[in-house]
Amino acid sequence: MNIVCFGMRIRLSVHPIALVFFAFSVLFFPLPQLLLTLLALLLHECAHIIAMALCAVKRCQLEWTPFGAVADAAGYAQLSCSRRGWIAAAGILVSGGLTLVCLPLSMRFVWAYQSLKANLALFVVNCLPVLPLDGARVVLAVAAYAGCERMVEKVLLIISYGFSFALIAVFIAGAAQGVFNPTLLLLGPYLAYAARQSTIDTDMEAMRLAAYRLQNRKDGVFQAVNYVSLGEPLTADVVKIMKKTAEKHYVLLQVVNPVTGQLIDCKTEQTLTAQLFDTKTQENHVRGQ
Repeated sequence: MNIVCFGMRIRLSVHPIALVFFAFSVLFFPLPQLLLTLLALLLHECAHIIAMALCAVKRCQLEWTPFGAVADAAGYAQLSCSRRGWIAAAGILVSGGLTLVCLPLSMRFVWAYQSLKANLALFVVNCLPVLPLDGARVVLAVAAYAGCERMVEKVLLIISYGFSFALIAVFIAGAAQGVFNPTLLLLGPYLAYAARQSTIDTDMEAMRLAAYRLQNRKDGVFQAVNYVSLGEPLTADVVKIMKKTAEKHYVLLQVVNPVTGQLIDCKTEQTLTAQLFDTKTQENHVRGQ
């Protein structure tokens, strides 16, 4: 379903498993507590959406997943480091602010105490430097400003995997003590998958943008990085070289006959990107004879 809010087109979607989880939650949790938790989650994601609108994002996708919600801005990789940081931090700031608002009321009202727990949980969890949570996105925005985003992304991915295995270990330890918490068992692998998927999505977005970087350059001459492939390159190899060089240099890949050593083809950056995404390109090949 598509809606227009704050001058931005928002695509709403619900993961089928999220509905199953919600149905089971209704059976085991009081309905008021569950609704207040959903409200806290909604306000958290609305903060991201408002921040996107203020940062001139025109389209975004909001998906309700089994373990929360995810708001993705279209063209997120194109935004400046500061805008990316504010969009990621908006949810943390709102959840933290609501926690402070509910704190003095929590001793008098049950609903305030339940809201306090929900917002505090969202604040603490999203402060973790674990992909694809907000804390990790803030760290990546700062790293992009410092010029070391790729290196930091690898470190965060390792931390995310470690956190996922830790959740599974806690589940096993609890089960050994007679405390069975299936949420930990499901959340661990899910976070590992989401962390890996977020890095893949970031890489794909960066490589899509690489096809248009040449058009935005103001200077007519710039440095290129040459690679040589013995025969037609594999897709994995193309992804690897584009990830390494797409941020700073222009990429040229020379395809050489592995038997004769003769130059077969010289693929430009636009050609490689079009090959990855199976799109048409008007960039000409420089072919050897």
